[in-house]
Amino acid sequence: MRHFWIGSLLALAAAQAVADCPGKDDVWADQCFEPAGDGERLKKAYLKKVKFDKSGHAVLTREPMELAAIDRLGVIKVPGIYFAGDFDYQDAEAGIGRFGVQRCGYFNVKTYQIVIPATYDQCQPFHAGQAVVCNDCIRYCTQPECQDSVLAGERILALDANNRELRPAWRRSVEDICKQQGVLEERRINRSSLYVRCKPDPADPFRKLQ
Repeated sequence: MRHFWIGSLLALAAAQAVADCPGKDDVWADQCFEPAGDGERLKKAYLKKVKFDKSGHAVLTREPMELAAIDRLGVIKVPGIYFAGDFDYQDAEAGIGRFGVQRCGYFNVKTYQIVIPATYDQCQPFHAGQAVVCNDCIRYCTQPECQDSVLAGERILALDANNRELRPAWRRSVEDICKQQGVLEERRINRSSLYVRCKPDPADPFRKLQ
């Protein structure tokens, strides 16, 4: 009888674990996944709960609010999908969105194929057929809410969707962002971005007179 109850409790615990994946609001916790090679995959027991699209992929919301694309085997193909910006998933320009956890790259938002591997510290949204990226660099927001930003560093690259360099690498400093006016203020917005406020341009006809 004791073994029967132990077996029943284990079965109930297993059923409860399956029931909790996904959790509230269809968010998938870490315990729903397992290691797979150099990455992770959704545990096999939960695959029947996932609806895949025509490309054979599904996008799941992971804790804490991270999007990840998996294939039919549950393997995470695109982790850390960017989705909060104006030019990211699902509205990325030319269908090329950003992704990454520690480092960033780009993927096709329809096929979920990676077009530029996540080997960069900073990645700007694709615009006008190119992506601006860099390593050992800083993202400077030119507005407090960071609606616009510029990368500054020793080696900045412009890439196309085939991961080809469109021009020689170049250098940009925070002084280059403010040009002749000079930097008035620098402050951190988040882990990866700073806000820069330039001194008023004395030649600006719209600048309010003090």
